Amino acid sequence: MKKMTYIEALNIAIENLDNAEAVERLTALRDATLKRNSAERKPTKTQAENAAVRGEIVEFLADNAPTGYTCSDLIKSLPTLHEKSTQYVSAIMRLAVLADEVEKYTDKRKTYFRAK
Repeated sequence: MKKMTYIEALNIAIENLDNAEAVERLTALRDATLKRNSAERKPTKTQAENAAVRGEIVEFLADNAPTGYTCSDLIKSLPTLHEKSTQYVSAIMRLAVLADEVEKYTDKRKTYFRAK
């Protein structure tokens, strides 16, 4: 069973209402929701910074040993990551794996990343 979206619910409400003012407000709400959902957005400042860090990590992995690095190893190896947490680096690496830029593997319960 498919869940009903807000747009579908608003369309049903607009079709079944007799009150002109309510129809006008619901139509404006539907149009605003459609505009917000379809807008082409530029990345936020944080997203742009994270993309730059991810690019630096991927470049580092491509230039260095094919054995792989843990998040802690990356923090120690890259000066820009010295003050970052392992959770931050792990989140960046997760995005890199999803973008198919790096490979993730586990060995003896430790997670490693290497260039593809």
